[in-house]
Amino acid sequence: MSTVQTEHAGSSFGSSSRCVLPVRRDRPSIRYLSPLRFFGDLRRDPLAFFSHAAKLGDAVELRAGFLEAWLLTHPTHIKHVLQDHSKNYGGQSRVVRLFQLGGGDGLLSTEGEPWLRQRRLIQPALRRDLLAQAAGAITAETESMLDRWDGFNERHQPLDVARAMATLTLRIAGRAFFGADLAGEVEPLAGAMTALFEHFNHRLFRLFTIPERIPTPRNRRFRQTSRTIDRVVNKIIAQSQGSGSYNSCLLAALLHAEDAPDKASLTQSQIRDAVATFLGAASETTAVALAWTWYLIAANPAAELKLIDELRNNLAARAPILRDLPKLRYTTMVVQEALRIFPPAWMMLRTAVEADEIGGFRIPRNSTILMSPYLTHRRADIWDDPNRFDPERFAPERSHGRPEFSFYPFGGGPRQCPGDDFAMVEMVLIVATVLQRYRLRLVPGQVIEPHITFTMRPRNGVVVTLTDDSEVRPFANSFGRE
Repeated sequence: MSTVQTEHAGSSFGSSSRCVLPVRRDRPSIRYLSPLRFFGDLRRDPLAFFSHAAKLGDAVELRAGFLEAWLLTHPTHIKHVLQDHSKNYGGQSRVVRLFQLGGGDGLLSTEGEPWLRQRRLIQPALRRDLLAQAAGAITAETESMLDRWDGFNERHQPLDVARAMATLTLRIAGRAFFGADLAGEVEPLAGAMTALFEHFNHRLFRLFTIPERIPTPRNRRFRQTSRTIDRVVNKIIAQSQGSGSYNSCLLAALLHAEDAPDKASLTQSQIRDAVATFLGAASETTAVALAWTWYLIAANPAAELKLIDELRNNLAARAPILRDLPKLRYTTMVVQEALRIFPPAWMMLRTAVEADEIGGFRIPRNSTILMSPYLTHRRADIWDDPNRFDPERFAPERSHGRPEFSFYPFGGGPRQCPGDDFAMVEMVLIVATVLQRYRLRLVPGQVIEPHITFTMRPRNGVVVTLTDDSEVRPFANSFGRE
């Protein structure tokens, strides 16, 4: 198995940084006199910044003038915040406000009773025993994509598999969640979703931003992005309401909320926000995870051979179905290992409602809590040789005794992603379907490295060529900066 470079070799961040004061001995700490310099360093290279901070301890204080935050990477501390004392750690207001820009009052951008109500409506529609219907949509859309790939293969033309996964997961989300065919809308919608997350990223990593109501070029682009998303979302809802036929458990749950125990229906605006949130969150995170999965499979021929062998033995060239999942153990472990190395949701934020104590340190009220799966998943005290791609580390015999919250790509506690089971099923079925027709080969010479927005995308995509034979060919690739 290969070793994956996980830090930027060219980063200038470190003990010599002119903005960082010496670490205090009584508690690990990075302090800035100026919040502007703090956000400047953070914006230049977030992964390098937080990787440096994580080396100082399990709980690290980050202070910049009047701003105070704590970076947590130990599983015990993550569990404390996300699960054991979750009521004391609400959604981070800065992030909530950003999600409200694009998702209104969806599940990611609400708190308290509005959030609990949506969660109670949505969770039953995403139960694992209701995934059989969605499994058919997943494989059908994947096979349709592979038919389109036939042209690339015949012309020996490279394709960006990251972009392909973005459009595929949008089609699947539209069909599985809302019974909608997004064929004519998927390209503009995928572009709008990308622009939306880039806009979020721009605002998150700046201390001061220009309000959306001021018509700057960036704000005008954001408005156009919002209009594109609104148009597609409203079309999905109107089609379902006009036909009176709800082919989706999720959409039915939203449109028939008055049948829920509290009898309170959702407004049209709330339904729109919920649909927009699910289209964005479900497609973006899964697409990013799949892009990294294909990169790692292509970069590890031995793992690819094991995958192909498992698929041949258990599927015999037929489309996978939900009942096949228990037999696709290695395929599942490959997806889990990709989520460990490159978790799409690389950072999670909370706010301390009241003062608390974590790891022997006092956490003041209103402190921002930062938790990074990216960093926890690389702790050498938990993960043997953590930079190495090794799917079998998720085998039951090797997972025994690993602390809870050592692996949390979908978060945890009450606000854990409600679509985590769906996402795992979707990714395993897509990998199993694609590899029965094509092998993906990395185009030589490209530099594949993380690009940080709200998710951790491959910068400039993952460009591959296709082959339908079983030969494992040598590949050439450069990850990270020389």
